[in-house]
Amino acid sequence: EEDPRKTEALDEIERLDALDGKHADVATVLDRRAIDAGAAGDAAEEIRLLLRLAALQHDPIGDDEAAVGTYMRILERDGGHEGALRALAKLYEDASDWEQMTTALERLAVTLSGEEAIATWQRAAVIAAQHLTDPARAEEALRSAFELDPSSQKSRDLLKAHYVAHAAHEPLARMMLVEEAEATDPKIKVEILKKVAD
Repeated sequence: EEDPRKTEALDEIERLDALDGKHADVATVLDRRAIDAGAAGDAAEEIRLLLRLAALQHDPIGDDEAAVGTYMRILERDGGHEGALRALAKLYEDASDWEQMTTALERLAVTLSGEEAIATWQRAAVIAAQHLTDPARAEEALRSAFELDPSSQKSRDLLKAHYVAHAAHEPLARMMLVEEAEATDPKIKVEILKKVAD
């Protein structure tokens, strides 16, 4: 465990360096403290310090590559750290690194629940389709969103639109048959069955 006097001294060095605009020095202190916390087995403190370090590396230092590396260190400790995954997705988006952004969004979506998870899966699908030209990956993300809430009309519509755009007739027909089974109005049932037959 870190000596409280040492912690106070390091806090004061950090504060003074920040006031003087010595952000690189503050980053060095934060990195050293994170390493010490990790060596002492205090993962929570290590992650807290690494989050501060990554934020500092991003702005005001402006070294996004270093920030990405620091967020990756956090994920080594906690693979589902929501804050680190959100920050990575944003950094990758800013750098137009669509592959890494999609991966970060997919990992983030797994850690979330409800509407936020659905929206994150849908966003990953859009990036996979538009920037990666990877329809299989886009479909997987859309299916993940749909499976979280099969009653979501938006998720259904996005998945159906994907199937139509990629001429995936079988999965589209299966979805429409599910909709037909759920429909209570006989006219709607007939309309859906006609579309399936087409």
